[in-house]
Amino acid sequence: MKKVNIQTLLLIVVLILQIVFVLKSSQAGISTNPYSQKFIIVFSLLIAVVGAVVGAIATAWYQNKARKYNAKINTLKSFAGYRYDLKGEKFTKSLNEIFIIFQDSKVILKKLDEFHNVIVSKNNPLANQKLIALFKAMCKDVNINPDKYTESFFLRPFNVKEISKSRIKGD
Repeated sequence: MKKVNIQTLLLIVVLILQIVFVLKSSQAGISTNPYSQKFIIVFSLLIAVVGAVVGAIATAWYQNKARKYNAKINTLKSFAGYRYDLKGEKFTKSLNEIFIIFQDSKVILKKLDEFHNVIVSKNNPLANQKLIALFKAMCKDVNINPDKYTESFFLRPFNVKEISKSRIKGD
């Protein structure tokens, strides 16, 4: 089933309110008074304008949320995609994006800081553990279950180029 746009739902609610108001006012005999008819028109226009404004605000909020989510997914994709070259430019770029893209997540910022401290201090035994903790936190933030993946799956990325070179050389 398709997701219903918030603006469409608000428009339906506004139309229902207008119909109910017109039916109630006609049953009460209000519609014979010309001032009441003007009131109905003004009230209907007011409801339509308020509905449009609320719909526009809701749409802008939703689009902003979707934009942030897509930016997080793209950063996570490049983070996971370039993990075969941890000292490479693209992986480093992904790491440097994290604190901007995931700025609303204290957990991820903490994990990034912990990973950075391990790298700067050259405490290599902890590096993999902190890298995996960062990966898992990023996955959780975008509603991807990191428990589906083993730690070795993340630490041993696919690198077809290395396999191809060894096959060509006859290793």
